Amino acid sequence: MGRNRMKKNIGLTAIIGASMMLTACPKKTDEASVVSGGKKLYVASGTCSAGNGNTTYVQSATANAIMSYDAVTGEFNKIELAMSQIMPVDVNTTPVQIINRESDLLLLTENATQQIHRRILKVPKSAPTTYTVFFDDGDVFVATAANILRSFTYDATDGTAQVSKSTLADKILPQNVRATKGGTNWFLTSATTAATCMPAAAANINFIDTIPPFSTGVDGKTIMMHTGATANANRLFAVSRTGYATAAADCNSITASSPASVNGLQSVAHVNGPGLTGPVSFLANGINAIAVVKIATSTVGQYKLIVAYSNQTAVFDNNTNFSAGLVMWDMNETSDTNVNFVNPVIIYRNVNVVWAPSALTYDPSTSELYVAVGGAPGATSQTAGNYGYNIEKFRVDFAAVAPATILTRIHKDNKPFFAGNQNTKCISSLAIE
Repeated sequence: MGRNRMKKNIGLTAIIGASMMLTACPKKTDEASVVSGGKKLYVASGTCSAGNGNTTYVQSATANAIMSYDAVTGEFNKIELAMSQIMPVDVNTTPVQIINRESDLLLLTENATQQIHRRILKVPKSAPTTYTVFFDDGDVFVATAANILRSFTYDATDGTAQVSKSTLADKILPQNVRATKGGTNWFLTSATTAATCMPAAAANINFIDTIPPFSTGVDGKTIMMHTGATANANRLFAVSRTGYATAAADCNSITASSPASVNGLQSVAHVNGPGLTGPVSFLANGINAIAVVKIATSTVGQYKLIVAYSNQTAVFDNNTNFSAGLVMWDMNETSDTNVNFVNPVIIYRNVNVVWAPSALTYDPSTSELYVAVGGAPGATSQTAGNYGYNIEKFRVDFAAVAPATILTRIHKDNKPFFAGNQNTKCISSLAIE
């Protein structure tokens, strides 16, 4: 069967292309970044998650703003848009996620007390304060405090968006109305009878994205990640292009080769990537899956997922178990009804660099990964020292052979690419031009 190859603008998707065919060479420990053509790295400072084992800043302590930095040097550019500039002003509005487009940013905002501020804004890069409301349908952005917004994705081929929340997810049509499952249900909902995909007690659907149609229909499957306090609750899974309710058939990632969607990420045996050593086991209650970037390969239907893992409890190193770092998964779509999540490879495990991660973004043109991390490595309280979150930068080589590693840290004098400050007391989202 053929695949509809329509290109989707879904924010976190990138093309590896020919880079996977390159032969890796050992790298220096201290590298300068390749020139990225004056690109901006957009940083959203707002309420974020960095793992159950870490304390991070409350919404009122964050900058609640979108800032931009030089993608090569890490130097601060400017505050693009502060939530205090969004009318009507409410101090409880926080930026959740940003998606880069050619001339604008799409911004998902959350407000648990004044739910009218739950919406998606279109923010022109040339004049950010002239933003407009992109989506604000009241059936999607409901006035229920428990439905905290977590993530969203936008499909430029049909103008739809999907938004993940604490316990469910929703789809918005271009007419700014909610799409339903079977005419009545939320497009993607969690129920005990459907817990083969999502946990029955879903609480944190922290990532949502879509992939192109496999062969039929106008929609592709939806990919999600759930984060929770038990090993079983941390999952990657895919659901049907028609939505997800109570039918087991709506879950498209339950196969013998895809237990990550049934028993949690750690139910699949992990291995160290090239050039890395150390334990690959986990604590009984597992890790927290925090953030994801999805990268399309040159083979249709095959993707790489880079997932940030964080510690669930007060674990301070990876010497006994693997508790914090970056892991690469293969995501393979094999039919209209099946996606496999396999081959988890640990690609970074130094907790002095990647600790309390909160956001990721990937630049396909330079093969560079940006990671927002806690400013106090090894500290379970990121607020005690009043540190902002740092940004680390890595060059990615998917074809690396030991002693080279898949990720090579880009730094000077072993310092972060960008050192945190008062404006980065939690980084909720990253996006690259």
